[in-house]
Amino acid sequence: MNHSAQASLPITAPFSAYGMHADAILVATGVLLLTVSAKVQIPLWPVPMTMQTYVILVIGMAYGTRLGVTTVLGYLLAGAIGLPVFAGTP
Repeated sequence: MNHSAQASLPITAPFSAYGMHADAILVATGVLLLTVSAKVQIPLWPVPMTMQTYVILVIGMAYGTRLGVTTVLGYLLAGAIGLPVFAGTP
């Protein structure tokens, strides 16, 4: 897709060239990776570190700005509704 056609896409267009289903799968995969990375702890002293910082950077590089932000907002929404996605939850 050339730049002139990409600039003329409506704001409701899917993030990727593959459509909304692929975007939904990517966001769900990103939320799952963030959840797993929250549970993995590296025992440093005095505060243990999780792998979320690394996963956030990888998601940002792989997904781009809009899809990466959507993924992180989906992760925060999952935690806000009570799912155990954050570090320290069962």
